[in-house]
Amino acid sequence: TYLVREYGVRGLYFVDENFTLSPAWVEEFCDGLDRLGDHLPARLIWGCFTRIDTLEEKLLVQMKRSGLCQVLVGVESGSDRVLAYYRKNYRQADILAAAALLRRVGVPCVASFIVGAPDETREDVAQTEYAIRALKPAHLSVGILTPYPGSPLYERALRENLFVHPDVPFAENWAHKSARLPLLRTVLPPDELQGIARRLEQSARGPNRWVLLSSFFRHPGYLLRLLLVFRRPGARCRGVALDFHAVLHF
Repeated sequence: TYLVREYGVRGLYFVDENFTLSPAWVEEFCDGLDRLGDHLPARLIWGCFTRIDTLEEKLLVQMKRSGLCQVLVGVESGSDRVLAYYRKNYRQADILAAAALLRRVGVPCVASFIVGAPDETREDVAQTEYAIRALKPAHLSVGILTPYPGSPLYERALRENLFVHPDVPFAENWAHKSARLPLLRTVLPPDELQGIARRLEQSARGPNRWVLLSSFFRHPGYLLRLLLVFRRPGARCRGVALDFHAVLHF
């Protein structure tokens, strides 16, 4: 209530990759939002990160009822072989089931994928494209595999001499952290990998992104409030729960 009354907040976005890890906690959170709604001048809308292996229909329905308007899902790959390399606890069949669930409940999703696993082939990429078509994300982000120091993937890359430039310390080259440059020796050529990432992102642009924006703007008065905030000279954008990354890609 403090954020709403003091700053006019109308929407929240929870950047927590494990937001739905504990269904019991999320249920309690949604119940709290419902009770809070009786004391607010307008209903709060919100979005969050989630995981393929923690999506449940009963929980998703309750989240939507309490104001959920978008989820961001880190899918990473549509290839069972690559998912196993990343040590994910789900496979393509689980991705397809999650896609069907999100459509059934009516919750738009933003998705992120990764290309550039050392042994990833064009067939693996085709499986990822298939998963993207099934998800129909409102916005899609595709990065190139970037093993960070301290992670199991980084240690494995060191052991197997997979880094293209092993003599350049990771911490001394910020370009290595961009997720846009191929850092590892891969089956697919670096130029092709970058082209694949761009092509996959472009495949989700167009009509699907209107799903994302409409999920925010369908609430009465929200678009008008947004316009009023931006037209005030020097005004800070307070209480605006937009996915600006998606907007900037129009």
